[in-house]
This record gives sequence, structure tokens and C-alpha cells, in this order.
Amino acid sequence: MSWDGTLRVATDADGPAIGKLFAETGLGDLGVDWAEAKPGGWWIVGERDGLILGAIQVAAGRPYGFVGDIVVHPSEQNQRGSARGLATGSLALSLYAWAFETIRRNGGQVAVGVTNDAGVRALLTRYGGQALGEFTLFAKKLL
Repeated sequence: MSWDGTLRVATDADGPAIGKLFAETGLGDLGVDWAEAKPGGWWIVGERDGLILGAIQVAAGRPYGFVGDIVVHPSEQNQRGSARGLATGSLALSLYAWAFETIRRNGGQVAVGVTNDAGVRALLTRYGGQALGEFTLFAKKLL
């Protein structure tokens, strides 16, 4: 399963487009001001014909790297197996693969992340991930 667009590291100028993806998918972003966001180097985006259609947050660390939020435009979602269909299509799979490779290339030995979506869990398990237990996702708005 391969995606037919381009993947690249986000630049700070991509902030508004990533924010637009959150709005288009109905995912909560706690009111982040994406016009002021600086996602460059912390996000990977998938684009086609100049439009950003997906994004995933990545922090490459040692020995653990972190894979955070993933957001995929509705036109690129696979609706089977996922409550929202957000992360089971070929774009999502490509974004996860790039994120894991980024962590590995930077010396990370383990990629960790959090999800409550059954489709994402199934996808990550199918490709070698394992659940580490139940967790509560925590966020604190700082502004």
C-alpha cells in the first residue's frame, strides 16, 4: 500500500495548513493558533498538487522517540476499521513509516505514542507495535 503524493518535513509556513486539517476532520486541537505555530522539524506532511493532505508529529530522541498526533484529510481516509477512519489509509501508513524511520535514523531504539482509536491500534499491531497498557492522554493549555 503506497501513497501517490510527496512526504516531507514540515516547515513553519505549514502551520496554517496543518490547522486546517484539524478543522476539516473535526479533531480537537484545544484552540491552537496555527498561524503562530512553528511545526518545522517536528511534523512530517504529505502533500499532493501543492495541498497538504496529512501530517504527523514526530520527536526523534534517544533511546525513545515519540510519534504524536496524526491528521489526514477526509479524502485520504480509509473508513474501514477505524472509528473516524483517520489513520488507516495509505497516506497514514506512509506517514507512520516515515516517522518511525526518522526516529531510527536519529538513533532512537523505540518509538512510543498514544492512541485510543481501534483502527490505529490494529494498524500499528499489524506492523510490529505492541500495546503497553492503558493510559490517559493529558493536555494542558498553556496560553
